This record gives sequence, structure tokens and C-alpha cells, in this order.
Amino acid sequence: MAFIDQYTLSRDVSFQQRIEAATVKAAVAVAGEADTVAFHPSRLKLATRVLAKASEFALLFALGAATDATVAAAAGVPPVQANVTDAQLDTVVTAQWSAIAGAREWPRLRSSAPRRPASSWRMTRYMRLRRFFLALALALLPTLASAQISFVGGAGGNAINAGSVTVTLPGGMATNDLIVVAFGVGDDDFTQPTLAITTAGYTEVTSSTCSADGGTGGDGNLAVFYKFHNGSDTTVQTTAAGTGADSSVAVSVLVLRGVALAGDGGPFDTTFTQATATSGGDPDPPSIDHTGAAGVWTVIAGALGNAAALTLTGPTNYTTNFRNDVGNDTFDTSTGLGYRTNPVDPEDPGVMTDSGAGVAWCAVTMALKEAPAVTCTAGLNLTLLGVGGCP
Repeated sequence: MAFIDQYTLSRDVSFQQRIEAATVKAAVAVAGEADTVAFHPSRLKLATRVLAKASEFALLFALGAATDATVAAAAGVPPVQANVTDAQLDTVVTAQWSAIAGAREWPRLRSSAPRRPASSWRMTRYMRLRRFFLALALALLPTLASAQISFVGGAGGNAINAGSVTVTLPGGMATNDLIVVAFGVGDDDFTQPTLAITTAGYTEVTSSTCSADGGTGGDGNLAVFYKFHNGSDTTVQTTAAGTGADSSVAVSVLVLRGVALAGDGGPFDTTFTQATATSGGDPDPPSIDHTGAAGVWTVIAGALGNAAALTLTGPTNYTTNFRNDVGNDTFDTSTGLGYRTNPVDPEDPGVMTDSGAGVAWCAVTMALKEAPAVTCTAGLNLTLLGVGGCP
């Protein structure tokens, strides 16, 4: 597994949460081990810190675990954290505990040489104090904490008769996480519908509903929305107008962390691209020419109309956590939503493949801008003192 894949795995929120649980389990075991265990003082010191605030060590242990050969092989490429078992995480956290604790043991040699004079001991104490105050001075300097984009979770829902859909947002969300909603409708009337979100605060990416007339085979309609989480919303609700009673609705949601806010020029790195077709059935998100800046992720959305409740498979590089939701009525729809962590420039995502013979489709490609690194200007840089991360 390449370094970038190991890093991507370590930034997966679910992977970090599982690692955090594994570190607490290991810390409890270390706290109860015998004093005779090698490097016990250093190991116990780390255990005490983990039990006090495990979340501060989750990323460090996740990075360590991602470099383990067994974990990397289980995750695969692109990495899928769910492929790694809890037993494998327990093993790697236990194995790396001493290394992360900074455990070391210098041999104590007996010498017949005379003891050093008092002045030598004073010099040693002086040097120790000097190193401490140097570390303290460095700790007071501003530091940077990465805001790398990461996946938080996905959700979805569907309805018949062009009904409203209420989707429960995934757990573990934080304020300013980016919520991306792909709202698809399948119909055959080709009266361009109005697709909207009634939950406050959402902005439509597509200036109006993207529609493609597939005739009697089924129309594809798609609208894409986004919102930065306000810290309190637990659901998102959609509504459709101007569609027939025989139409279906499918809504897919992805939540991402570390995307630039509007004040930092986000959430998009560049203007989205859009494509439609009246036949073929495989939504083909168009190429996007982003800036090539570090940390850009691409997100694709697609929806098709059909009469057979088809499923969609994400293209190569978009299969991890790819979201597909299907609405089943007289005329069905299938909505897909996925992301790529390391797009090329320009990025041509490839087609979403349907499971049968879909008809008209719409697709959108977006490039997300990474949030700027956060400067810690207040408090101590606790990392340099060995007691945690950026405060």
C-alpha cells in the first residue's frame, strides 16, 4: 500500500474511532501489567494519558496502524477500513504501544571511577533545566494543525408518488462538516420538476433541476445541494413539485469533514460541471479541471430514470463509501453519490454503471477545497511537551 493510501486510511473517521476504542482497551491492560514488564514506566505514562483523553491519541495510533503490513493488506487499495478486523487493530495497537510511548532503557554500568564532583552534578541539573525551558518556549509558539478532508458518513432514503423524503443524518457529525445531498427523481412526463430541500440553510449547486427526457422509457432528474452542518440538524427533508404521481424519489447523502468554509473560499475549488443524456442509462459525470491544489477531493452525483429499479455502481476510484439509493414506482430512479481522495488534474471520473437498461440520466462533478490549516495561537503546543495535540 502506498503512503497516500495509508494516510487516507488513517484519516477515516470510523477507523480512528475504532482505533480509539482499541487504545483505551490497551491502556487498561498496560495499567494493570507488572512493574517488571520491559519499559513499564514509559508504557504506563502513555496509558495514563490515553485514559485521560483518548481522542488526542487516535490519529497518532491510526497512522501507526495504517503502516502495519497486516492492516494495510486487509484494508486493500483503495483502503476500506471496514475490511480490517477489530482483532487486527487490537494486535497492532498492542504491538506498537512501546514504540509510541517512546520507551527506551539505557544500560546502567557500574564504574570504579570516582564520583563526579558536586559542580558536575550542578552542571547536569542546569542542562536539564535548560532543555525544559527550551521545550516550554517552543511550546508557546503558534503551531499548525492539518484540516485534511475526511469521510464522516453517508445516508439515504426514497419515496413513491414523488413524495417527500426525510433522511436521518449520520452519527458523529461536527459543526461545519459539509453535507452533500443528491436528489434524484424518475418520471416520464418530462415537465421539468422543481426539486427542493425544505430544511433551512441548503444551497443548490445546480442552478436549476438537471433534467433529461427519456420519453416513455423514463426521465432522469437531479438536483444537488450542500450545507455546512450547524451542529444541531439531525435530518434533511426534500420535496418535489411538478412531477407525476407515478414518479419515484431517491436521495443520497454524504458528510465530509475538513472542507473549506465560504469565508475561506470554499466549499468548491472550482465551478462544478454537469452532463445529461436521453438514453444509455449510465450516468457519466463530466471531466472537471480543478486548480490542482493540495488536498482537493472530487465528488460525483448522478441519477437515472428507468422502469426496473436499477442499482448504480461507482466508477473506479469512487467505489469506497459510494452511496446508491433507489426509488421504486411505475417509473423508478437510482441516485449515486461518491468521492475520490486523490483526483488527477483534470479529473474525468468515468461512468456509474447501472445494473440493467436505464434510460435518461443527469450527472454532476464537483471539486472540494481543503480547509486551511488551523493556527494554534493560544495556550501551549502540548505535542512538544508530550502530553497531547494542538489545544
